[in-house]
This record gives sequence, C-alpha cells and structure tokens, in this order.
Amino acid sequence: MQKPNLLKSKTLKVKSAEEKENRLLPRKILLVGNPNSGKTTLFNQLTGLNQKIANYPGVTVESKSGKFSLIDPSNRIKTEIELIDLPGIYSLNAISEDEKQAVVPIIQFAKTGDIEDILVIFVVDTNNPARSLHLYLAVRNLGFKTLLLMNMAPMAAEKGIYPNIESIQRDLGPVPVVISSKSRGKTAGLIREAVRKFPSIPIPVEHNSVDHSVFNNQGVELEKQWFTIKEPSQKSARQKMADRIFMHPVWGPICFLTLLLLVFQSLFTFSAYPTDWIEGGMDKLTRFLSGVLSDNLLSQLVLEGVLPGLTGIFVFIPQIAFLFMFIAIMEESGYLSRATFLADNLMRRFGLNGKSLIPFAGGAACAVPAILSARTISNPRERLLTILVTPWVTCSARLPVFVTLIAVFVPEGNTGWVSTRGLVLGVFYLLGVVAVFSGAWLLNLFFKPEKSPSLFMMELPDYRAPQVKTVIKTMLERVGDFVWNAGKIILAISVVLWVLASFGPPSEMQKINEKYAVQSLENPENLPLGYKAEKLEASFAGKFGKIMEPVLKPLGFDWKIGIGLLTSFAAREVFVGTMNTIYGLGNDADSDKLSEIMASEKRPDGSKRFDAATSLSLMVFFLLAMQCMSTFAVVKKETRSLKLALLQLFLMTGIAYVASFAVYQTLSV
Repeated sequence: MQKPNLLKSKTLKVKSAEEKENRLLPRKILLVGNPNSGKTTLFNQLTGLNQKIANYPGVTVESKSGKFSLIDPSNRIKTEIELIDLPGIYSLNAISEDEKQAVVPIIQFAKTGDIEDILVIFVVDTNNPARSLHLYLAVRNLGFKTLLLMNMAPMAAEKGIYPNIESIQRDLGPVPVVISSKSRGKTAGLIREAVRKFPSIPIPVEHNSVDHSVFNNQGVELEKQWFTIKEPSQKSARQKMADRIFMHPVWGPICFLTLLLLVFQSLFTFSAYPTDWIEGGMDKLTRFLSGVLSDNLLSQLVLEGVLPGLTGIFVFIPQIAFLFMFIAIMEESGYLSRATFLADNLMRRFGLNGKSLIPFAGGAACAVPAILSARTISNPRERLLTILVTPWVTCSARLPVFVTLIAVFVPEGNTGWVSTRGLVLGVFYLLGVVAVFSGAWLLNLFFKPEKSPSLFMMELPDYRAPQVKTVIKTMLERVGDFVWNAGKIILAISVVLWVLASFGPPSEMQKINEKYAVQSLENPENLPLGYKAEKLEASFAGKFGKIMEPVLKPLGFDWKIGIGLLTSFAAREVFVGTMNTIYGLGNDADSDKLSEIMASEKRPDGSKRFDAATSLSLMVFFLLAMQCMSTFAVVKKETRSLKLALLQLFLMTGIAYVASFAVYQTLSV
C-alpha cells in the first residue's frame, strides 16, 4: 500500500518569467533548527567567526550576524549575504527568553514584503529527525524558501538512520537537500553550491497559518517516509552502555565528583611548570630593566607599578588555561549535557530546573555569560532563582585569589596521593556548590511556586572525541578574555595603587623622610624595610584603608586587605595585583613571593597577620560576596530591575560578612 503524501495539498507557487526577479542570491540567510543541531558550527564555518559552540542547548542565547560571501551568477561579482544564527527552538510557540530571540525575528521576516529575498537554511538533527521536521514544516508554512541540511549524518548512520533525498524532493519539489560530511569544510562547500540554486527554490502557496499539533504528527510520519532505518552500529551500542554508567543515579554523580577532583589536582600539578617559567621570565625582565633604567619616578612606575601588574596577570594564565581545557573536553565529548540531565531531579528539590546546570557550569568561567545563558529556562521563577544564585558559583576570577591564599597557610605536600593544596581548592569549589543550592533553597521559600511544574527537555548528544582544534580555541578564548578584559583593569588599578601607595600628605611624608634620613626617592631598593612600611601607612592608600579598618577588623582584615577588597569590586582577580602593589614587591612580583610575604607578616603582638583564621575568613568572603560590578550590571539588565540587582548585591555582601565573621571568630579562639 502506498504511503500517503502528507504534503500533497501544499501546491507550489510558480511565477511566470515576467515575475521572476533578477536577483539570483538571497539578501539574508537564516539558520534555523533545534538546539544542539550544529547551527553555530555551520555559522562559524561559513563566516569565519568564532561564536561559542558546545554540546548543550542555550549556548546561543541571542542572534548572531555575520557575512557570507558568494559570486553572483548574474554579474560574476562577489556578493555579501547576511547570515543570521538564531537560537535553537523546538517550535514557533516561544516560551523561554532565548526562544523568543529566534521566533520573533522569524515571524517579523515572514510578515515583510521581501520574504522572497530570504533563504532559511533549516538544520535538521539527523539523529532525531521527527522532532526537527515538524518545526521545519511550521517554518516553511510561513512562506520561506528553504534549504534542508541533514546535519550530523555520519553519526546518524551509526544509529542506522539514513535520509532519502528522492523521497524528500518528491514531496517538497526541487528543495535543495544537503547531507553533511565528516569534514566541516566539505559540508560548507556543499551549502555554498546549494545556495546558488536560490532562484529555483519553490515558495509554498499556503502559509501564515500554523497548526502545531498537525505538524508534530507530520514530523513522525515524515521520518518514516523520508528516512531509512536500519540496525545501529556497534559504536551506538557502546554509547548506550556508557550511559548506563554516566546516567546512573548513583554511579553518575560519583563519576562527576571524581572527575572534578582530578581537574583540581591538575590545576596545581600541571600548571606549576609553566607558572614557574612565566615568573622566572618576568623576574629576569624586571631585573634587566632595573639595571638599564635611570632612577626616577617614571622608572619606579614601570618597575613597581606596571611590571607587577603584568606579572599578576600572566602568572595565572596556566591555571585558567588548564581549567577551561577540561571544561571544553567535557563539553565537546557530550558529557556535560548528561550531567545537566542527571541534575534535573536534584535541581527540582531546590526550586530550580535541570537547565540551571548550564548557567552553573558556565559560572565556572564567568558569571556574566552564565547569567545570560539562563534565558534557556522557560519558567520565569526558575530563571530568576538561577540568576540570583549563579554568582555563588566559583568563577575563574576567584581562582588567583584562592591559589595565593591557599599557598599562605597550607604547606606544600600531599595527603596520600592527593595534593593538599589541590584538596583545599576542591573543597572551596564544593562550598560554592553548597552556597548555590543553599541560596536556592532559601529563596524558594520566599518565591511562590508555580501550580504546574515546568518541563525539562534536552536531546543528549552522542559521545564524541573532543576536537583538539576546538579545545585549544576555547582555551585561547578564555585566556584572552582574562588577559584583555580583566588584565587591563588589573594593570590600570596596579598603576593607580602605586601612585596612591607612593604619595601622601606632604607633611607626614617629610617627617618619615627625616626620621630615616632620606632626602629623595632615589635608590628605593636600598631603603630600610621600616621606611617602606611607614610610607605605605602614611600614603593616600593607607589613609583610605584605615577608614575601612574598623568595619573589617572583626573579620581579621587590616587596612591593606580593605584596599584590596575595594579594588576587587572591579574584578575579583585584581586583589592579587593590588596586594603586589601594596607590598611593593617590585622585582619579586610573583605569586610565590607574595604568598611568602603575606605568610611572614606579623601583627603588633607578634602573631601572624595571615594565619589560617584570617586566610580562611578572606577566602570565604571572596566565595560569597558579589565583588563584581560586571555581574551586577548584567543582573540588572536580565531582571530589568535595579532594585533586585541592588538587593542581590547587599544580600550577598551581608552574607559574606556574617560568614567571614563566624569563620574568623571561631578559628581565632
């Protein structure tokens, strides 16, 4: 019996020769498809840009635009076409914020009079065609010229799923159908050739009405018509076996925690060597310049302000690079999306959603893009809870602070085969997780839950070998973000602090000079240590720190730490550069030297300034306080409420103060 043709009623609109346009290439190309179908990968390949890609939905939370160049067949002139990468959607009924970023432009383009100049490249996840095809029919029904890309076809073939081009074009007419290759470059070439067929692509006559229930049923039926289903390969069977372990309710979390422990151990073990090389190189550069530069204020600015600031940036590059190398491997391999899915049951107990793990995972890099990725959460209440607690995830900006402070009070060595310092770092990352869920639980008590629970839907990608190129690119992007965005702030504040720490009220500075028989600032390295300490305390930086000291003293902090806390609001990692400048390390501005000086500093009573109580108190403060003006700004933007952003800032700071107070008062007894 012949299968029914579900598209038989959709006759095609054929224009007369006089009606055909002279334009042979589209004006715009829209990339449309489900989340995790490979749209952004194709976008990068066609435009040469470097948008973020990963194996879970929500990476693309807003539309991206780039240029796609082709030779126009009519005049042989290179033509630029605007290529727009829209966030992944499952239907034209937008629920979450990121879906609206895609659906609203699609509807707007469909209502314009020049829809015939627009081409939709619909990216089908060939591993799950039914889900993709019902959306394709809905988009096509709006009147767009469409090109079908059967993406991830090699992986689908391993599952026994094969697209049938003849069946597809029998129902749709001469609609270009591209089957992806293992080579991304070859797939992009096939897309370019297919776009040149733009004038011959038919336009559906009937459009502007959408019956989603019918389309959903059609998607299931069309999968039977347009695809040949065979027995899956052995590789597919092995992936199912792996999921029995990684998705197991007991073994899954154990595997995840074990993996995290290995990551934190690696941060100290693998990064130690490049960190030493960087510190040695910067030390040689500083000593070389100190030997060739004349003794004046400008050379002191370079040696004691600029170079310590640069060293404070560069020495933490290895830790950040290794951290995001492991995160990229988890993303690329398909493991991170499974951890997200596994977390859904746990998340719901705290009023969250399984998709909340996406912002939490992104928060390990930076809270700003992590909060933006919360747009994937359709439920407004769950999205708000996620935004409010995401800043408690231990981000990379806290890493330099934690590494420096751990080296102050934790001796170097191993507990069994585990690095003691790596273990402490892992504990603080775990405390960040505890803070996230504790905060969500408390907020869940104040926010009235929805009558009907939200749904969590995610397509688990296949396991795949991480591409070295993608992992390296992710590492370089994250390191670049740190060096450029945080680094320029660190350097600027380092210079400003050097000025504030070197100058003060003239009368007080003159008294100190007379006390130590110093007439000028020449040869500062030969000055006694007491002179430097008194000059710093009498400087403008010292005066400001003294104002803050009474408030911070119950936490075990002195005026120097107060200055560091203030400047770190620009970026948490600025704290280390601030302390480098305050302690006037000059030629010795590296993380080990700073930790040594902090560990050896004494209080007036002879006790250690940075004992375990003070160091842990300071780490807890950095763990729980907002300490980031960029995060404050993005929360205001995403919640559209200055009041809510201010409330979050003051609550987090207050909680950090109380927790640090409790830690210090308990341990200092």
